[in-house]
Amino acid sequence: MGIDTFARKRRLILRQDSLQNIILTGDEHRYVTRALRMRPGDWISVGDGRGTVADCKIVSISKSSVALLTHEVREFPASTIQVVVGVSILKTNAMEVAVKMLTEIGVHTIVPIEATRSLSTASKINRKRLNDLIKSAAAQSGRAWLPILASSESLRDFVGRFAAGTSCFAFTQDSGRRLPSDINNDAALISGPEGGFAPEELEIIENSSFGFYSLGPHTLRAETASCAAAAAVFSRIAVKGSE
Repeated sequence: MGIDTFARKRRLILRQDSLQNIILTGDEHRYVTRALRMRPGDWISVGDGRGTVADCKIVSISKSSVALLTHEVREFPASTIQVVVGVSILKTNAMEVAVKMLTEIGVHTIVPIEATRSLSTASKINRKRLNDLIKSAAAQSGRAWLPILASSESLRDFVGRFAAGTSCFAFTQDSGRRLPSDINNDAALISGPEGGFAPEELEIIENSSFGFYSLGPHTLRAETASCAAAAAVFSRIAVKGSE
């Protein structure tokens, strides 16, 4: 899986095609000048979210913009192992927590799942807000590649689209089964909403390539469970390549 990080503590991700002649305005200007309190002569690493990272020096600051001079530009290859997480759609605050934490953990794709017991619906997902959180969480954690926030899917569609070669894990409190000690290929995982999977969803999962696994004896919040599941899977993936 490897290390998808850029080393400098002060980091920023911009959604733009070129990292040359960068001018920061708006939210990025406020972040650099107010949150980070940076000054001309300071250094910052700027990523494009697609593996390219530039080490930049601040050359000037005005009331509305920050001008950066690009020095070294580096390329970070994408991960050789991809982890896809199905997150049962949660209430707004809980969904935001899950998306931020899953980004920091290092997942490749986040898929909102329309589960029977979901406490919200796909129509209420603020995708712009979630993508902004993904960008800030990726910069904070040092990821050179942004994860994908996919379109919402039904649980049946999600568990049915993974072929052989992907390790598939569904997490429930009732299962006593532990994860394998090593995971050497792409992985997909799903955890339930508050109240767990409905009986018909358990049957769908049981008839798919997903196996049931446990996160321990305690009852976890839905957002905690999805992140704990992802962290548990990542802890069993051998370090390969870079992500």
